[in-house]
Amino acid sequence: MDIELNPPDEAATGRWVVVADGSRARIFEAHRHAPGLRPVLAYDLTVNRLRDHDRWSDRAGQTHQSAGHGVHSMAAQTDPVDHEHELLAREVARVLTHVTPTLAISLGIDAEDLTRDPAALAAYWADPLVTGKATVRWGTESLDTVQRIKDGMSGIDIPLLVVHGEADHLNLVAGAHSLFDAVPNADKTMRVYPGVFHEPHNDLGHEQLATDVTEWLGHLAAEA
Repeated sequence: MDIELNPPDEAATGRWVVVADGSRARIFEAHRHAPGLRPVLAYDLTVNRLRDHDRWSDRAGQTHQSAGHGVHSMAAQTDPVDHEHELLAREVARVLTHVTPTLAISLGIDAEDLTRDPAALAAYWADPLVTGKATVRWGTESLDTVQRIKDGMSGIDIPLLVVHGEADHLNLVAGAHSLFDAVPNADKTMRVYPGVFHEPHNDLGHEQLATDVTEWLGHLAAEA
């Protein structure tokens, strides 16, 4: 995998190139007026550099009951290869966030993965505030936030409603199952919407989501 990045002083230095094969990565600099690639770092970025700092395990799914609603949730196992790729991407991002935190990279998100609703897609494409890029610092902060949530799931002791699109390709529904399974509070409800993409509130059939949220809030009010 080769990825070209634009450093802050691109006019002077040219481009940075990240070369990765899934287990290690190197960051090079391609100068405009000099042939070849020059390493930005004197060492390879490897999964082993993060392995001692990352704990992970495969979790088998379990059956739970929630606030009178039966929910059967089977959490998908973590694929070791995918996990190593995630670790490597995290390592590269952490290096770049210190070298050039405002570096903008493409998120690679296709708007059609967000919703099947033509009206919502048209609004998305017409929105001048929508961008397909994010900074490296935003990426590393997001990764840290996800990790904090994972580490704190077993400590959630308030009523919980988890909603997720079954056909979400950006955030897999297995993650929602894992969250639901990890929360020890008995007052929890999960709703998975068949065929729905990343934004259930903007997808076809969003009325059902609104109904479910209203009913859940009614349940909280009745228990108060």
